[in-house]
Amino acid sequence: MARIRENLGFALLYNLCAVPLAAAGILEPLHAAIAMSASSLVVTGNAIRLLSWKPE
Repeated sequence: MARIRENLGFALLYNLCAVPLAAAGILEPLHAAIAMSASSLVVTGNAIRLLSWKPE
């Protein structure tokens, strides 16, 4: 559950910060697209860590 909360928190943080900057024109579209891709990769990589989880 902690890993899931981390992923949700990271995605929420990205959306609260980067999306308004892109909508306001402060962040260029290319940079916003790269940041969104990086965000997806971080969340996916963090979720992959669940594969090594073993129940106690």
